[in-house]
Amino acid sequence: MSAAEPAIPTPPTVQHQGAAVIIDMEKRRTGANAHGGRWHRLSTPPTPPEPAGRRDRSPIELVADDIEGWFIAVERTLADEETAAVFRRTLDVVDHILDGAAARNIISEDQRAKLDDLLKAMRQAPDLV
Repeated sequence: MSAAEPAIPTPPTVQHQGAAVIIDMEKRRTGANAHGGRWHRLSTPPTPPEPAGRRDRSPIELVADDIEGWFIAVERTLADEETAAVFRRTLDVVDHILDGAAARNIISEDQRAKLDDLLKAMRQAPDLV
């Protein structure tokens, strides 16, 4: 091999001028982290199981259960004080953004009132899980 030749030949796909080559990332993943690790697929979180003998849940409690399910999917819970505080602060930010949207007539007063009702229900979630 002469000094002018590369030590490792360039794969032909790198020099290809056509459509991009798609690499199947799942094909290369093996071992314990094949379906876990750092990357998570977005999907609907599992619904938390209903304990045996529990009474029927109110609509607000069902909303709280749904929200808690989303947190459980990322190994968190609204029963944790710090997680609940961050959740409520996030709702404060959303509330502030909706105030701005209403002030600029992006949403009507009626729409803002309906969204405010939803936020009020969501704020109760940490107390209901």
